[in-house]
Amino acid sequence: MAHAEETPVTIPQLMSFFQKMMEANRAESQEMIRTIVSEIRKPPVDPVKEAQRAREKLTKEAAEKEYWAKKERLKKNCSHTRQNGTSNIAWATQSDNIERGVCPYCSSTFTPDDGELYQQLRRLPRGMLESVRYVTA
Repeated sequence: MAHAEETPVTIPQLMSFFQKMMEANRAESQEMIRTIVSEIRKPPVDPVKEAQRAREKLTKEAAEKEYWAKKERLKKNCSHTRQNGTSNIAWATQSDNIERGVCPYCSSTFTPDDGELYQQLRRLPRGMLESVRYVTA
């Protein structure tokens, strides 16, 4: 059998091989360090605190839903009028030239977004002076 003769490795070839190996290791090491650092920077997960946050979120959402439902209920049940039938709503023309109102009884606001209710309330007499009817002879 004939053995193939191996060519001796020169020092520059060995150095080149060693440098390539070090660069490959350095890239892998840098990637590993990046991964480790990113994992270290993540806040620790505490299951008790996570459960508490979830409960707080649910409680907040339920309270907010209840608040808006109550506000809507008050708005629907309020007549927004005084005993004499005049409007109790404090109307004001805003800087955008849109008239908006607030009922002091139910703390509801009225804007053109309220549609027909807004139009009905704007047609109501607004005070004592508007309810007086002058008779001309």
